[in-house]
Amino acid sequence: PGKYEEDSPYITYEASMFDVMPNTSFENLNELPGDGVDWDWHVTTASNITGTISQTDAFIGLRSASIVAGASDIGIESVPFDLIAGEDYTIIARVKVASTSASTVDMRLAGVGEFTTQTTKTTDKWELLRFDFVAGSTYNDVQLQFVSTSGAATFNVDDVHVYTGGTWSFGKGGLTDGYVATSAKYGAKAAFMFTGTGFEVG
Repeated sequence: PGKYEEDSPYITYEASMFDVMPNTSFENLNELPGDGVDWDWHVTTASNITGTISQTDAFIGLRSASIVAGASDIGIESVPFDLIAGEDYTIIARVKVASTSASTVDMRLAGVGEFTTQTTKTTDKWELLRFDFVAGSTYNDVQLQFVSTSGAATFNVDDVHVYTGGTWSFGKGGLTDGYVATSAKYGAKAAFMFTGTGFEVG
């Protein structure tokens, strides 16, 4: 996905072959299961948290995960998935932290040394969290987490992806100058979403 989407107008580009994460936009959930459930997104603890599915605030589609965490290190986590040694990965998500929150929110991938925790910087708007890395080892049954960093937090999570299988390089230049994209892996594909006006493709 494009790193330049804070500009307006902008292009969001998806440049990968396979998405490891199921139910990326929470559209198939009516509620968040309790701790210990591994078949879908679920809360990380049985206490000090309220986890629901919001049908009034979503980045994409109609639903997002809505979390009220009463303390640090509390939130939601994904189904377990595997990372393969030597593969490129891009992990992205949208997080919206309420301005009333006492804490920021972390995107964590515990036990994976190549991954750096990403922390929100804004409130009251959907923020992109993203990290690109190459798995140095094979990791089995890892889980992506969105948790309060250092205290109570109210936040929403949506549009979560763990992409692998396609690496693209983009030529230098601003949005007004255009881009040249080159696939660095066989089978890679790209999809583009335009926001704003005045675009030209050719």
